[in-house]
Amino acid sequence: EVPVDRVDELVYGRVETKRLLRDFVTNPSKRRLFAWAEEETVLAGYELPEQHKITGAVYFIKQRDFAVEEDGALTGLMIGDMPTDALEHLSTISQEVLYPLLMSGRSKDPGAVNKEIADVFHRFLSQVYLTVGQKQGKTLLPLPPSDPQQRLLGEREARTH
Repeated sequence: EVPVDRVDELVYGRVETKRLLRDFVTNPSKRRLFAWAEEETVLAGYELPEQHKITGAVYFIKQRDFAVEEDGALTGLMIGDMPTDALEHLSTISQEVLYPLLMSGRSKDPGAVNKEIADVFHRFLSQVYLTVGQKQGKTLLPLPPSDPQQRLLGEREARTH
């Protein structure tokens, strides 16, 4: 973790990091930038390095309306942090938030379209789950997909009894 009172020194103290930040802001083709702490310094790059053990990173993504204002403020810039367990986070969010949202509005679609969308998303969920297991050095097998409509029906039945 980088001490807050040393951010300016650690970020702008390295010529390469300073150059990348300037290039990111001024070059329209550079749409994303990552920054991470490593051995008492802050490194930056357009890709996260695979060979290093990174405990977390911050990302900067330029939106279409990105601009540098006259006072130097950056508008249209998304900033967020990437936890060390990003794959586990993706797996959980995909299963518990995205899948129910995706399937909740599908009652108007024909059955074949519904089934195809569900099958494609289930394959995605399975691959993410398998990848999480590989990253942990374990063999994790995905469970059969659950139907979010069944869960909603079960909750309604529980409330009526």
